[in-house]
Amino acid sequence: MKKNMKKWVDPRLTQIALYVIATFLVIVILTKLMGGAGTAAAAAAKGLHWLGVILKPLLAGFAFAYILYPVAVFFERRLLKLAYFQKREKTAHSLAVAITWLLIAAGIFAMLSIVISAVSRELRTIQAEDILEFLTAFFASVENMLTQISNWIGQLNVSSADVQNALENLIENLQGMAAAAGEKTAASLASLPGFLTNLLFAVIFGVYFMLDSTGLMRYWDRVLKALTGKSGYTAVHRFIKDADSVFSGYIRGQLMDAVIMCIMISMALSLVKVPFAVIIGLMTGIGNLIPYVGPVIAYLSVVLVCLIHFDLQKLILAVIVVFVIQTIDGNVINPRLLAHSISVHPMLVVAALLVGGAFGGVLGMLLAVPVAALIKIYFDRLISFMLDRREQRILKEEKILKKIKDPEEGSEDQ
Repeated sequence: MKKNMKKWVDPRLTQIALYVIATFLVIVILTKLMGGAGTAAAAAAKGLHWLGVILKPLLAGFAFAYILYPVAVFFERRLLKLAYFQKREKTAHSLAVAITWLLIAAGIFAMLSIVISAVSRELRTIQAEDILEFLTAFFASVENMLTQISNWIGQLNVSSADVQNALENLIENLQGMAAAAGEKTAASLASLPGFLTNLLFAVIFGVYFMLDSTGLMRYWDRVLKALTGKSGYTAVHRFIKDADSVFSGYIRGQLMDAVIMCIMISMALSLVKVPFAVIIGLMTGIGNLIPYVGPVIAYLSVVLVCLIHFDLQKLILAVIVVFVIQTIDGNVINPRLLAHSISVHPMLVVAALLVGGAFGGVLGMLLAVPVAALIKIYFDRLISFMLDRREQRILKEEKILKKIKDPEEGSEDQ
């Protein structure tokens, strides 16, 4: 009986049955995993969210410390010249960091005080009749323009229904833009407490980074040695040195240029008696952190403010003043402040700003130029390396051809 059973049991059928069972088990396991994939994805998204919450103030604090570190070093060197601090280097370093942050806080407080006083003073001088007159004239000009467009379209034998539809679409688009602007403003106001909280923690991280800068650099240097070999360690150090030279020169130079432009524009427009001169100067200085943005802000602000007050003479004078200051900045101040940074072609600057704005918004535009400069450094090195290799290959081929043509001379050379 057993022998007969063995004859009827085919080993291939057994193998197929095992394959079917294994496939069924795999399907069951995958189904279970897919069922829990939503929970796992939600947990991963939540983890990334909290990681971003931690990283935002941490990276901002590192940026603050990186920008302010030279200022702290300046005060530390002055303190170490005093007899009391010559044997108290740690105390001198801590005091230099405290002086740096106190000066920054005092500068911000003074700037806010000046801005608030300037705004309140200008608001007291502005009369409601001036604003009403400006709005009346503005809407009258818009109505006149629409009438001229309607007459011009009528001459082209276009039906009035098409004109009406076009006007309705234009009005709907304008209303949508106004609603979107209102929503963005409300969202910005709603996110203000979170922004202030991140700013507070960023300052705390920045102070910590500056106080323990030497220990942190020593620690991460050991980590880098442990994780990389000799060639990798050298390459990373070279990259950090290149990035530091590009970013430090550009960012600190742009900040100095922004402060200088803020002061010059505010003082010059105040002498010309342009309303909101301090506000225009402050916005121009902030805009100057991004290439080509500062001048646009300056001109548009001056034109808008002077048109509201219907002062054409002051408008012409203010535009001339802004043009002179921007010319001096573009040809004298900015090149001197950025003399040690890498020069980038204007076309590359515009391309970098477009890419940075598309990927990172305002922050991307702020960092676009130094990133482009860093990429340019390594691209130039790559081109130099390729040209050197080509020259070496050509020389080697010439030597081989020379030996083939004249073997005796080649043996004498050897």
